[in-house]
Amino acid sequence: MANIVCYELEDSPFFLRIDDFMFYFSSLFYKNKFEKEYPEYVRSETLKLNVRYRMIVYADEMLLLSFYKQIEKRGFKVKYKGVELEKDYYIDCILNKEYSERVKE
Repeated sequence: MANIVCYELEDSPFFLRIDDFMFYFSSLFYKNKFEKEYPEYVRSETLKLNVRYRMIVYADEMLLLSFYKQIEKRGFKVKYKGVELEKDYYIDCILNKEYSERVKE
């Protein structure tokens, strides 16, 4: 099974659930690479954002999607809360004043 490549992600047996996301991969290699490396990628990119903007930035969803696009080169298939995302998607930012006040304490 390690040498199988699925060019149609609809038929792929290689997928990974992370919170509300379901990521589909064209190969076991790409799935394993993503699964192994995404925690460090999200951590390091979050740190860069925090330093750059001098505030606490939560962008895990955006970073997961960005990393998926870097790893999976044969297509794009991601579901979020059971709904398939388009390759071009919209991500917004919500300021969380209540959480910010708790962090200061």
